[in-house]
Amino acid sequence: MTNVSDLLASESLLFTVLGVVFSVWYPEISQALDIDVPKQHLEDAGPQRERVARALKQKALPLAVADVLVVAVFIPDALRVTVDATHYLARLGLKALAAYDAVGAALVVVTLLNIALAAYFVSLTAKLVAIGRRLRVH
Repeated sequence: MTNVSDLLASESLLFTVLGVVFSVWYPEISQALDIDVPKQHLEDAGPQRERVARALKQKALPLAVADVLVVAVFIPDALRVTVDATHYLARLGLKALAAYDAVGAALVVVTLLNIALAAYFVSLTAKLVAIGRRLRVH
């Protein structure tokens, strides 16, 4: 079994990498999210369609997929730490605090932050998909 501190270091590194990539890519995603969908002459919205498609396929979707994968990799261990701590607390009550594991708690917190980040990336992806659909010529 992997050491919890190694898991925390690995997940934190991946969380940081995703955050840095997101900060670099966010301006393009934001610009695509701010595109006004013309009410008439949708056939002339080619540049807007391209901007949204590029932000979706090259930025938002890869971030969402990557973070969902990170969550999938680390959530079993975070759940194990949570279940073990809960059982220990139920069995020993407040005496369990003497064996408090800050590294295990940090793993759970980082996993929760990764879940929140993944949800945000998925929501950005969904918004871009919706804008892309509104830009289609029927």
